[in-house]
Amino acid sequence: MQPELQDQVLRNLHFALKARGVLFLGESETLGKIEDEFISLHRKWKIYQKVRDVKLPLATQSVAALSIKQLRSYPAAAAAAPPPRFDPLLEAAFKTLLNQEKTTCLLSDRQNQLLYVCGDALNLLTVPNGRSSRDLIQMLPQSLQLPLSTALHRVRQGRENNVRYSGCQITDADRDDLTVTLEISQQAANRKTSEFYLVSITQERLSKIAQLPTQFEADTDTAQYVLQLEEELHRTRENLQATIEELETTNEEQQATNEDLIASNEELQSTNEELQSFNEELYTVNA
Repeated sequence: MQPELQDQVLRNLHFALKARGVLFLGESETLGKIEDEFISLHRKWKIYQKVRDVKLPLATQSVAALSIKQLRSYPAAAAAAPPPRFDPLLEAAFKTLLNQEKTTCLLSDRQNQLLYVCGDALNLLTVPNGRSSRDLIQMLPQSLQLPLSTALHRVRQGRENNVRYSGCQITDADRDDLTVTLEISQQAANRKTSEFYLVSITQERLSKIAQLPTQFEADTDTAQYVLQLEEELHRTRENLQATIEELETTNEEQQATNEDLIASNEELQSTNEELQSFNEELYTVNA
């Protein structure tokens, strides 16, 4: 199957799968250009899960193969759909509410990349020095990075759609001390948007701090986070070992093929020597 045809078949399979559907591929097949649309569940057996429920656009080669008449008849709205945005009045009202509640509200993707700033009433966001990056964790105060990364990790595991930590202390030297509540909620993918996470950081009032039940405990949550990382590391090592075994098998097959080629070359060389000897005999007889 040609790569262009295979890519189109995979796009059709992606469209046919329901949200969170599972795709099995053969030993010699790959996802190619749509690899970002799936999560790898098992690397060795090539089991993947669909990330978002959207219809993927035509591949570049497929668009190039269309006739001019077909391109003219293709809807202009599909080619340049306007990005979703807030109504100006609603956006202003939303930011006013966040300022009144002293809340920083952010949107991020699965890779912790900042997608949108709904409001930063607490002035927590900063641009780190060095190479430009949209890593949300690096943009927030250092004392808040551990609970944030822990909460995001727990939500990404799929066991909880909402994680809330209260009593998080912001004690960085370059800002005033704050006690905040951190809340992460997962927003499922749909036909218009991919999966994203809503990060809400709210300053706690002194009268309510003592009443909040779940506070972030660095020892317990860090230990759980480390345990989950160790499990992921163990799975990664298993996948790596399986890949190494596959490479060793492939190397052995290539070695056997090389030995066959060497043997064939030796036979050809022997045949050439025999032909050379036969030619010399014929030359002697003709002389």
